[in-house]
Amino acid sequence: MGASGAGCCKQSQSLHRPLIHDFTSVSGLAKQIQQSPIALLGAPNSPPLLAALGAVDPSLVQRGGLLIVGPEGDFTPSELEALVAAGAQPVSLGLQRLRVETAAVAMLAGVSLVAHSLLEQVELHGNQ
Repeated sequence: MGASGAGCCKQSQSLHRPLIHDFTSVSGLAKQIQQSPIALLGAPNSPPLLAALGAVDPSLVQRGGLLIVGPEGDFTPSELEALVAAGAQPVSLGLQRLRVETAAVAMLAGVSLVAHSLLEQVELHGNQ
């Protein structure tokens, strides 16, 4: 993330820059999923994002995770199967199909809203 990324972090008063990975193969992504405490995969006909986030252990939020949106035209069924087998949790971003750039922003916004509440739970109850 270059200078514009630093400006975005400053404007949003964020202390941490999100790590945005380059394009990778499905097998490379599967390896990243296996190493991540949380991996949410935007996929149609899946449980809603907010419902999935409600089931997340709040202590995992502090460790970060992966938000995955597919390429334009979506992942193939075999790619989705491989990513889910690696540990990604499929989530829906709504009833309408979204373009990749819109899906990424929608997922990040949803996660940001819920993560704040989850982090407050961790602070209130400690890292149990």
